[in-house]
Amino acid sequence: MEKEKYATQANGLSRTQLQLQERIDKVTQRIRDLPDGEAEFGKEINLLGAVSQVMAEATAILARPDTGSKAIAAETEAIELLLQSRRFNPGGGGAAAPTRAAAEAERPTTPHSA
Repeated sequence: MEKEKYATQANGLSRTQLQLQERIDKVTQRIRDLPDGEAEFGKEINLLGAVSQVMAEATAILARPDTGSKAIAAETEAIELLLQSRRFNPGGGGAAAPTRAAAEAERPTTPHSA
């Protein structure tokens, strides 16, 4: 691939990664804003903070531009952290709710979604 075209595509990936990180940050803030959000979802908030940090690293790597093993490793780590958020014990005081709350925070409410 041409060097210029590669750089353009990698920069586009970097911008997309930044947008995803911003969405994670917004969801994290929405969870914090829930009644007792910090107390009820502290583990999930910490996990999403780690996801955001890894996504920031991926954004910087892609902006170099570098889509090689370092970028792949950062993306893989972010995915693995996100998957961990789905593994919390649902019987442990609402631990499964953040995923649902995060999804609901990102989509508009309709009469049929309640």
